[in-house]
Amino acid sequence: MIYTFINKRLYLIEVLSLNNILLVTMSLDIGGAETHFIELACALKRRGYNVVCASRGGSYVSVLEAADIKHYRVPLTSKHPSSLLEAYRTLEKIAADEKIDIVHAHARIPAFICHFLCKKKNIVFVTTAHGAYFTGTGLKYVTRWGQKTLAVSEDIKKYLLDNYKLSENDITVTINGINSERFAPGDADESVYEELGVPRGGKNIVYLGRINFDSGEYAFKLARLAPKILEREPDANIVIIGAGDRLDELSGEAEAINAALPRKAVFLTGARTDIDRLLRMASLVVAVSRAALEAMSCEKRVLLASDFGYMGLYDDTIKEACINNNFTCRGFEKPSDDVFLRDVLTALSEDAAVSAPILSAGRAFVKERYSIERMTDDAVNVYEKVKGRSYGKKYDFLILGYYGFNNSGDDALLDAVIQNLLSIQPGLSLCVLSNMSMKLRKEENIDFFDRFNIISVIRTLRRSETLIYGGGNLIQDVTSTKSLIYYVSVLFCAQMIGAKTMLYSNGVGPVNKSFNRYIVKKIVNNVDVITLRESISHRFLNEIGVTKPDIYETADITLTIDLPAPERIDAILSRENIPANERFICVSVRGWKNNPPAFEADLARALDTIYAARGLRTLFIPFHEPYDREISKRVASLMKTDAFIVSGRYNAQDIIGVISRSELVLGMRLHSLIFGTAAGVRLCGIVYDEKVRGFLDSVHVSDFVNIEDATFVSLSDALSVALDRPMTAALKESYAHLKEKALLNSRYAIELLERKNY
Repeated sequence: MIYTFINKRLYLIEVLSLNNILLVTMSLDIGGAETHFIELACALKRRGYNVVCASRGGSYVSVLEAADIKHYRVPLTSKHPSSLLEAYRTLEKIAADEKIDIVHAHARIPAFICHFLCKKKNIVFVTTAHGAYFTGTGLKYVTRWGQKTLAVSEDIKKYLLDNYKLSENDITVTINGINSERFAPGDADESVYEELGVPRGGKNIVYLGRINFDSGEYAFKLARLAPKILEREPDANIVIIGAGDRLDELSGEAEAINAALPRKAVFLTGARTDIDRLLRMASLVVAVSRAALEAMSCEKRVLLASDFGYMGLYDDTIKEACINNNFTCRGFEKPSDDVFLRDVLTALSEDAAVSAPILSAGRAFVKERYSIERMTDDAVNVYEKVKGRSYGKKYDFLILGYYGFNNSGDDALLDAVIQNLLSIQPGLSLCVLSNMSMKLRKEENIDFFDRFNIISVIRTLRRSETLIYGGGNLIQDVTSTKSLIYYVSVLFCAQMIGAKTMLYSNGVGPVNKSFNRYIVKKIVNNVDVITLRESISHRFLNEIGVTKPDIYETADITLTIDLPAPERIDAILSRENIPANERFICVSVRGWKNNPPAFEADLARALDTIYAARGLRTLFIPFHEPYDREISKRVASLMKTDAFIVSGRYNAQDIIGVISRSELVLGMRLHSLIFGTAAGVRLCGIVYDEKVRGFLDSVHVSDFVNIEDATFVSLSDALSVALDRPMTAALKESYAHLKEKALLNSRYAIELLERKNY
């Protein structure tokens, strides 16, 4: 047994790990997205992940090699079908050879290819959106995003939501992490001046960015404005760092400009990886996005200008706008050349007393908000959210139960399932199959579909990783064979589709008809995990031969619901016109086929007797509308003393709060007794079903009446004994123990979600 337990735990450790990560991008030439890629790869490596990278290659490959990160050269920059096919085959071999657990793509072409690879091989797929792609000429419809997507700013997230059918729950806003130790203030290395041929002692304007047809506009502007800049600042130099399709064009212009100047003042470095060394020589940096943040980290004055727009000299007044668009200037109008020139000259002539506070505040801001650790945490958190979810699945859990039928107990089960699952993994994607009335319920990141719409049921099953039956006594034929067939049929469909299945804190049985027992045995034996709220259900499953799944005895999940704030309880009692000093007992009663003919009259007499002897009024709490309300009204009408009947619709937490102010719960509905346990009050049961007796046994309560024996005398005696019984620590201990067991349900569910299908 110990050997089996250890092997099982080792298996879980193995399958819950996502150690082999393939990061894929187009190329590793100079650029903000490329630097993000490199920093993330190195940070993941430091955290112990086995990181493998793939790209066309470029200047930053040497950085990966220095960090002992394997890099594969793959043709990922061409849309030509032959290149796409070659890239797919190469990535497929890499994924197999490196035993890749997760693929993280960082550009449009890699994401397109990796989508098909991950779908075929069922590999976890994540993407990062570094910018807003062109969506015309049908490109919108061939762009692919991962199971989860990281967006580098809020405006990129909005772009994704506006242009693609992504769920907000599947997008995480991240940052461009800056290595503030590398990008730190300091004097420029003398060798940099010598290497570039830049005169020492001048005011250096450094442009940092790509020189392409869709970027680099301000590199050309700086070169062309050089004569006017030198008129005001004769010792100024313009150093342009970057490469791209228009570098040769810019080089030609710079050569002509320099020839017309008294001296060479425009310097082009091409692609560089030692950006920190070059930034330290700057008096002003013209850049956007990551490059701007790197300059701020070096305590340099930054002018934000790009092909997307223009924001001018950075200071705290535009900080929030910069955060919103990731320092890209998206959404801001471009100025005239005169305005740009004015801002450049202002920065070069600025007094140190003015610029020093801006520079120190800028570095502090970058260190606080844009750390590599935070960027890496964002990525790792996304990996954790998506791990174990098969490619193409939208929902982690599809939850089914008797929800949306105006039954407070069953709807409380749903609340508890959602609360407990999200307490372990807040980013889970959940879907609920319920009665149509519950579709009006709005919850962030949770979808509701009609449980009786066969198309919705099949569609959501296909899109769900795991089907869980969330609480209740669903697998039974006491209610009807029709109900039983519904639940086992959905289970069977899930198994045929390939979804994992779980009975989550269920009661099971009784199943009386022989054919029904046969069906239950066949289908429930193929469930992956079963957690049961009491031992009676476990004995029943053993009796009919259900032994193959992992079966655990836990407890009812509504025991995990906490009390509301005292002022909330006060407000509900006031709304129900119950005086603040009123002493009362709570009563839950239901119509049942085996109720004795005089049951309602005898119960009314017993409740009158309790009021006469102890001054305790009756508060009826209907758990299933309208049925419980109808019988509650009938009993109340037979009483000589006035009784309260809860009129409003409240959630489980509110009901528990109301019960906590009572002296005792006389409960026929199972969940009235469970809520009473959570509220910490005395219990007295009316047992109409074995599940009620089973729960009372689990909390060591012996005060109950079997429904067949429910008379005025037996009900009065049971209530009197229960009220005379002092509140002991035993009930509280039982509750604490059961609550701990109830919390295990969600842990078993998460383990199942993260278990790999083989």
